[in-house]
Amino acid sequence: MVCPNLWGLNVGRPSAFKSPLAEEGKSPLEKLEIKAKETFEAELQEYEVQSTLLELGRDEAKKLHAVW
Repeated sequence: MVCPNLWGLNVGRPSAFKSPLAEEGKSPLEKLEIKAKETFEAELQEYEVQSTLLELGRDEAKKLHAVW
């Protein structure tokens, strides 16, 4: 897995509005991060549903096998 780092440098006098510019630069990355988190949470929820269904199916199969 590769984790990229974003480096930047704002140079200016105090009160030169450096922070708002830095926040504006991070905005597209934050939007991508939010979208990736939403996608992950949706996929995780689907995985948990499928896992539960599989587990229930195994339990039923064991019950049927025990009867035989």
